[in-house]
Amino acid sequence: MFSITRLAIRNLAQHRAKTIIVGSIISLGVIVLIVGNSFMETARLGIERAFINNYTGHVMITGLSRGDISLFGVQSPGGVEETPVLPSVAAIREFSLGLDPVVQVTPQLTTFGQFGLDDVEGRTFGLLFGIDAETYFDMFQSARVVEGRLPEPGERAMLMSVQRAEALVEAIARRAERDGVEPERGDVRVGDRIAISSFGAGGFRIRLVPLVGIYEPTSGEAVGSEFINFVDAETIRSLTGLSTGAGSEIVLRDEERTLLDAEDFDLLFADDGFDDFVFDDDPGEFREDWDAIFDDDQEADAEPAEIADAALAAAGGADSGPWNFLLLRLDRTAAVPAVVSRINAFLEDEGIAARAWDWEQAAGPFATTADIVRIVFNVAIIIVGVVAAIVIMNTLVISVMERTAEIGTMRALGAGKVFVWRLFFTESLVITGVFGLIGMGLGSLITGVLYLIGIPATSTFLEVLFAGPELRPVVSWVSLLGSVGIVASVAILAHIYPVMVALRVQPVRAMKVD
Repeated sequence: MFSITRLAIRNLAQHRAKTIIVGSIISLGVIVLIVGNSFMETARLGIERAFINNYTGHVMITGLSRGDISLFGVQSPGGVEETPVLPSVAAIREFSLGLDPVVQVTPQLTTFGQFGLDDVEGRTFGLLFGIDAETYFDMFQSARVVEGRLPEPGERAMLMSVQRAEALVEAIARRAERDGVEPERGDVRVGDRIAISSFGAGGFRIRLVPLVGIYEPTSGEAVGSEFINFVDAETIRSLTGLSTGAGSEIVLRDEERTLLDAEDFDLLFADDGFDDFVFDDDPGEFREDWDAIFDDDQEADAEPAEIADAALAAAGGADSGPWNFLLLRLDRTAAVPAVVSRINAFLEDEGIAARAWDWEQAAGPFATTADIVRIVFNVAIIIVGVVAAIVIMNTLVISVMERTAEIGTMRALGAGKVFVWRLFFTESLVITGVFGLIGMGLGSLITGVLYLIGIPATSTFLEVLFAGPELRPVVSWVSLLGSVGIVASVAILAHIYPVMVALRVQPVRAMKVD
């Protein structure tokens, strides 16, 4: 073996030009794989970390739907469907908390809507998360309040992102410019009443919610945070037409009871009927009743403590009203498949029309985008590998042709086919090992420089792919060894045809060469 290795090194040294050409291709392939894989692996881990820590947790439990469901709604070939309501929330929550790896659970509602200031023209669009403030902000510390405060449990409130607040100001300015007037407002302030409009099962609805805070993400990895706004669950239920929680009580005034109890329908149209009820001699009264309709705050006359107590479920204090999702945080990511499997088995045994998913399903289009990019990259690498194999093979074929006399002489002196095969195979190993190590060093160096510099995300697409405003790639040992292994396999496979050519050389050919 030692003699074959020494002979292989001597042969490579005698054919320096071809050795350098083949070796450079191998080194370049290793560099491309190391740098590319470090990009993809860092981005994948970044997206996983961003969504688990900020939005989805490790496991998402949802109702069943025909389309692909994620934390951002249901996507189907025919468009966006209504997000299903999760049945038996209390039972699922109790079972989930009984699993050893599960440490936190929080429910959530999701919808899209337009919103703007109550008394100013101009609207913007955003994603609305209906949350249980008591458990949500304990599980996800993704919002850093820059003005105001976080919503309190049971409070009708909205927490708006900095980007949506800025977009709303721009919308107000554009509307004022279109109307040819000066903008009424140049900012959005805590305490403003926000008019939210959305289209749900009950049709188009508008609700007024006080703005209690404006936030920005606690870290740059909070993908898509500029579109996300947090609203209390009851407001989202009102907007989407879901039934209210068990504690919701409608309190009617005497005038309203009189109208409902009337046996004479002419009373509804009497001079002192509808007019007195709605307008009541004071135009301002109409505004108050209009606000009451939009506020959906019929329980305002009830005792707040009684309403809050009635609206809490017995298990853990979570709101007992309908929800779209239950989000679970585990103490270790490795336990996700087992937990998902156990929850799905429980749901099937109990006949509950629901399903548990991992964070990738919960991330929906964001994770899909990253997967598509990785697939495209892998396809590109395969194409590059095929091209490199062809170049290496052609170079080696030429080398074999030039070494015909040498091979024939070795065969004439008694070298068998196995010896020739081992010689060429050893040459492949030597050239792959030497230039593979060079490629590993250069690839690691390039990746380290890119880590120090940072690659900025210049578009929303890149922010999603990078899981933040910039990407700092990191090389892993798996990437290093895997890259060298792939390139070595390509180089060795590329030697098969040249070796077959070499084995066809007959000893008599040596005597025909000058």
